Amino acid sequence: MLEVNDVYVSYGHIDAVRGVSFHIMKGEIVTIIGANGSGKTTIINTISGILRCKKGTIQFLNKNITQMAPHNIVQLGLVQIPEGREILTTLSVQENLEMGAYCRKDKKRIQQDLEEISLRFPVLRERSKQPTGTLSGGEQQMLAIARGLMARPQLLMMDEPSLGLAPLAVENVYQMINQLKKEGITILLVEQNAKKALLTADRGCVLESGKIVLSNDAANLLLNDKVKEAYLGAEKQV
Repeated sequence: MLEVNDVYVSYGHIDAVRGVSFHIMKGEIVTIIGANGSGKTTIINTISGILRCKKGTIQFLNKNITQMAPHNIVQLGLVQIPEGREILTTLSVQENLEMGAYCRKDKKRIQQDLEEISLRFPVLRERSKQPTGTLSGGEQQMLAIARGLMARPQLLMMDEPSLGLAPLAVENVYQMINQLKKEGITILLVEQNAKKALLTADRGCVLESGKIVLSNDAANLLLNDKVKEAYLGAEKQV
């Protein structure tokens, strides 16, 4: 579904991403793990069209999206759930969900999707008129996922979905990720929580200083001594 080929991204004269290549097949969860500042969010923002690469190509569903505008990329079915959730805190839960469908024109189907979201996320239904700034961190993350689903994605890119959440909320988020996979949604998962990501993903890449230094099945990366030492810390005995 997605092919990133030899992509370079710079901030001024500094190369933040250097020669990154990877692919995602339909129905997979692929994770990119790495330390803060390694370039993970830069890669996602470049795929989304928010940033431009100075070299390389990005293909989605056999279409070259390298220079495509972000809203056109969303309309193709490639949707980002950003780091920090980026919900609109002064708007209600309902209004945030409606914003997820901003690029869509199928009003009848949008209403059906809103009803499906209310069944999938009962807590959001209960708080539909509530300003989103009053939600807990876990509820806000659920809203960010629900808002992304309102764009009817074929591939969902999730940037640090567990960031700043309590352990129970993290478990809820990852249950949702696994459920989405069962429903046929392909996922690119960017995480600092390496253990959780690798336990969930089919394949993974390790990003260091803007370069992919390891790429393998997620189960093999969990057993890799370098990954254990650098990213799994005290929990390295998996």
